[in-house]
Amino acid sequence: MPNPEQEVPTIEVGVAGDEMRLWLATEAKRQGEARLIAQAASISALEMRATAILAWSVASVLALSAAASQGHLTTVALAAGPLLLLSALMCVAGLWPQDWHPPGYDFGSLQSMSAASELQLVEQIAAGYEAGIRANDMRTVRFGWLLRFAWLCFLIAPLAGIAGALASAR
Repeated sequence: MPNPEQEVPTIEVGVAGDEMRLWLATEAKRQGEARLIAQAASISALEMRATAILAWSVASVLALSAAASQGHLTTVALAAGPLLLLSALMCVAGLWPQDWHPPGYDFGSLQSMSAASELQLVEQIAAGYEAGIRANDMRTVRFGWLLRFAWLCFLIAPLAGIAGALASAR
């Protein structure tokens, strides 16, 4: 049985009441910055993969074209070449420069924001980050699909080349 004379310990609940809105806006801004940084790392990884597939696809198309121009591997080039070329084109489409929303605002943008308080300014920044995250997500998803298609074409190309070689051997 608890002693009624003992003091009940207080529990820290953090920010509450009127200060909660500023805390939420600040947290939304912080989370938005973290998401934008993660998105930048993600698009960078996609760009590296696309660049590698592009380089291998172009090199393969050039090698097959050179062989076919000398009368060698013509059916292999005709079977695998279009897939490799399509793979390269999908990589170029994904790598084509587009709008990207990085974290942070330049000083001029911050000055041009009309806010009567720190709370309103932080809310505007958080809302801008949210819009940037949505736009970046759309680009990243599109790039991901292009890269998957490029990778699939790149992986199928040798099989098509083998099928072409087997068909010409008959």
